[in-house]
Amino acid sequence: MVSAEEHEQVITEEWEVLESIYMDELELPEDYEASKKDPVLTLDVRYTDAYPDEVPLLCIRVVEDERQVLGAPPPTEEAGTENDTEASFESDAREGVQSLLQGLEQVAQESLGMPMVFSLASHLRESLTDYMTTQAQAAEKAANEKREAELRAEEEKFRGTAVTVERFRAWQIEFMKKREELKAREEEAYIATLTAKEREEYRRMKAKPTGRELFTKPGAGVEEEKDTDDAVQEVDWSLYSREEREKQAREEEELETADGFVEDLDD
Repeated sequence: MVSAEEHEQVITEEWEVLESIYMDELELPEDYEASKKDPVLTLDVRYTDAYPDEVPLLCIRVVEDERQVLGAPPPTEEAGTENDTEASFESDAREGVQSLLQGLEQVAQESLGMPMVFSLASHLRESLTDYMTTQAQAAEKAANEKREAELRAEEEKFRGTAVTVERFRAWQIEFMKKREELKAREEEAYIATLTAKEREEYRRMKAKPTGRELFTKPGAGVEEEKDTDDAVQEVDWSLYSREEREKQAREEEELETADGFVEDLDD
């Protein structure tokens, strides 16, 4: 247990060392302008009576975090609660700040028995830098994944759907259905432009079967084939033999001779 004199001496010496190292950084200037894009924090340290054998009270507050690297800011507190927050000595509730505070408390536990404020301040600065780097890498990774997803979605638009037999048949059925519907509408529009007589003639012509319908009709051509068979006479090929031709020639010659003899008798 340190005495009151030793406690006062440790704090005085540590304060002198901090002033020589950080100089103007121990307190925030009144004319400070939050123009930096990187987060700016303040570390408040309250010594206990048992310091350095006991961890001091630590409080981290956010001065500026334009890009919200440390997380979304807490809801705006009602008027009159600022003094209560100051009195309670509570750190900022942002996720990043709470992560940094846990690291500080761990370093403080490891530094018990010796002046530790310098170590805490140095650790906080390094931890903030590492946290910002990690967040930037995570944001870049998320942006790359988003771009890749957009590129894949764009490629899918041009890739189309693979054609299979089932998909083609389904498309063909739908296509023919739409085609028939379009044809029916066009026919109705055309009929509407005709007179009553022309309309009746058009319907009569439509009722006649087409050549294709006649050809594809079951039993088509059977009757025609039957009529053709009836018209064909059987041919006696024996009449066209050589002997038969010679016989027929002799008969014709004899007939001509007989006709000539009759004519001579008449004379």
